[in-house]
Amino acid sequence: MPEPTNKISRPLCVDLDGTLVRTDTLHEHLLATFSQATLQTLLSFKHLLAGKAKFKAELSKIKKFSADHLPVNEQVAQFIAEQPANREKILVTGASADIASAVAKSTGLFTSVLASDDETNLTGANKRQKLVDQYGEKGFDYIGNDYVDWPVFESANEAYLVSEDRKLIEETTKSYDHVATIEQEKSEFGDWLKLLRVHHWAKNLLVFIPLLLEHKIFNTHLLLQSILCFLAFSLLASMTYILNDLHDIRADRQNAFKASRPLASGAITIASSIKMVGLLFLAFVVLLFFLPPMLVGVLVFYLFATLSYTFIIKQVLFLDVVTLAGLQTLRIIAGIVAINALWSFWVLTFSMFFFLSLALAKRVAELKNLKKENRTETVGRGYSVGDVSILMPTGVSAGNISVLIVALYINSEKVVKMYSVPEILWGLCPLLIYWLGRIWIVTARGYMTEDPLVYALKDKVSLLIFCLFVLCVLLAFPL
Repeated sequence: MPEPTNKISRPLCVDLDGTLVRTDTLHEHLLATFSQATLQTLLSFKHLLAGKAKFKAELSKIKKFSADHLPVNEQVAQFIAEQPANREKILVTGASADIASAVAKSTGLFTSVLASDDETNLTGANKRQKLVDQYGEKGFDYIGNDYVDWPVFESANEAYLVSEDRKLIEETTKSYDHVATIEQEKSEFGDWLKLLRVHHWAKNLLVFIPLLLEHKIFNTHLLLQSILCFLAFSLLASMTYILNDLHDIRADRQNAFKASRPLASGAITIASSIKMVGLLFLAFVVLLFFLPPMLVGVLVFYLFATLSYTFIIKQVLFLDVVTLAGLQTLRIIAGIVAINALWSFWVLTFSMFFFLSLALAKRVAELKNLKKENRTETVGRGYSVGDVSILMPTGVSAGNISVLIVALYINSEKVVKMYSVPEILWGLCPLLIYWLGRIWIVTARGYMTEDPLVYALKDKVSLLIFCLFVLCVLLAFPL
């Protein structure tokens, strides 16, 4: 980190996107307007024909930009804050004046703002000319982050490059000996795994349940079909998780647990995440050519349902948790279709009640965490802290019903015929009662990390219970 300059006679000019904040405010603004005024946002793209400056100006007319909770680059903010109080600090950006003013007001770091107008996009050579006209050649210092800032670096007296790109840093410092670096942490592989929610792919193992219940796990063809089904769901799940994070990016920044997500924190840019959505969708489309038509229909319906959940249903009280339970059940339905198995009333009914219980636990956990932050209303949801008194007994009841369905299934004629010692399967009921009870107690005490399934994957007791589940099935299995 460079030492703050004492040469207060020169103004310190600071770029906004990718420099002061770890995001692109134009992309942020587009997301906000698209979610609230989709048609107007799409129509605004016609103004790109008149130039990017005109497009930015028209976008600002659709919705006022909110600079609250943007992921500020703390190193840059600290550097600016350490400058002498009487030094002029200017936010110089290609963003529109509305956005720049909002950010300057939110951070409280700047004495003035220079931004794009209807005619001039204040980036690159345009930014350099504007600063030279106002302060003269070598009459200002500048902080930027990309190749587009090179013309400004050339005319600055002292300059600083904020970047994680080793190639850019090397080329810039080689070209300009007066440029120092404020090096950033590069987006790591772990950030992408978090964004893709790879650990949530465990939910897609539900597609193998029909294969296991039909005792056809060693049928190579059917196993391959189930694996392809699993991969298709995993690609779709990751794609919709990214879209969900894009949609919820502002709400996530106001949540103590979700603020560290790669998109919300700025670890991964909006543009990069959208490119990843495109790659995942392309891979999904290619995979469809290897799947039976009916399964393709189920997958397309799942995609439609998850997008509906992301953009509409998640804001509707209680319909959101019913939809989540349905989406989990849809995975089992896909597994049935993939191997052309017989439909099981017991399995599908169990799935709806079991996953409804877990979805309600997730909501209760969110509300419990909200209460810890001394807040009462969720952002972008239909719940308040007071709803816990209704959600908890409903969730516990749904869990108990799912155990009853397991008991009835074990006693069914089909199961009695399929297992040599079906009585051992009764051990599943107390195990399930214990696990669900424990999940709800952990949730009620406020220890749940907002997703019971993710919690279970990390919880040693849950993993032990799963092993006992498998043991009961194996002991009851035909010799």
